[in-house]
Amino acid sequence: MALKKFFAGMSSLIFLGVAPEIDPILQLEKLEKKAPSQAGAGLQMAVDDILNQSIHWSKEELREYDRVLGLEGRLTVSEVRKAYWKKIPRLLKSKDIRTEVDIIF
Repeated sequence: MALKKFFAGMSSLIFLGVAPEIDPILQLEKLEKKAPSQAGAGLQMAVDDILNQSIHWSKEELREYDRVLGLEGRLTVSEVRKAYWKKIPRLLKSKDIRTEVDIIF
């Protein structure tokens, strides 16, 4: 639930003025009703996309997003980054995954 709340907050910041028929949160909520497991996977991919975009943000942009999300009582980008990205070294140490390319494929 916290991740969806994070995504909703980020969506409102980065998808300003998006038409209701393509609003990411409305689309996610429709999918949750139809196919909950697909909605979970979709949310995961959307959060991954935001984190990948965040790599290119300046420190000031990141601080501002974190500030706004924090004031709203949501997870910040920095908190979500920390939680997601700490999994990568563990994956790389597993038997099945030896490189980042293995994760992609």
